[in-house]
Amino acid sequence: MQENQPYSNLQDVQKEIDEGFAEGWRPEVGDMIVGVVTDISSYEGKFQDIVPVITIERDDGTKVAVHCYHTVLKNRILELKPNIGETIGIKKTEIKELEEGKRSIHIYNVKVKGRGIADPYANMGTSTRPGFREQAPPQSKTPLVDSAEAEEDDDIPF
Repeated sequence: MQENQPYSNLQDVQKEIDEGFAEGWRPEVGDMIVGVVTDISSYEGKFQDIVPVITIERDDGTKVAVHCYHTVLKNRILELKPNIGETIGIKKTEIKELEEGKRSIHIYNVKVKGRGIADPYANMGTSTRPGFREQAPPQSKTPLVDSAEAEEDDDIPF
């Protein structure tokens, strides 16, 4: 069912209510889920961040809710912005231990069938870190070409 689209009849509404919430996906390293996105929602996490929840219907008809609270998974979902009706695949590939076992990062591979990130450069050069200021790229003090050579090579297309 498409988001923001009216139900075709009241039985569709009743069916969705009767189904209740999809079971949460709790993957181990190597686990993968592939299916069609049927719902997109979110909730406020314990650190006052927004946690996306993507409900996926597998080929066998079962629905699973993927709570995207791990940073790598959440960032990839926010980059790709999967839509209802699209086929998505998510695989938990590894857990990297950091700071001598005090912290770990859960790594996921996420693909949306038939497309990639809409604008892969959209978030580059910006940061959410407090006090971060964008900086201009460093300027070279040495010219790339001798000025005499530049006059001879004037057929450069840009």
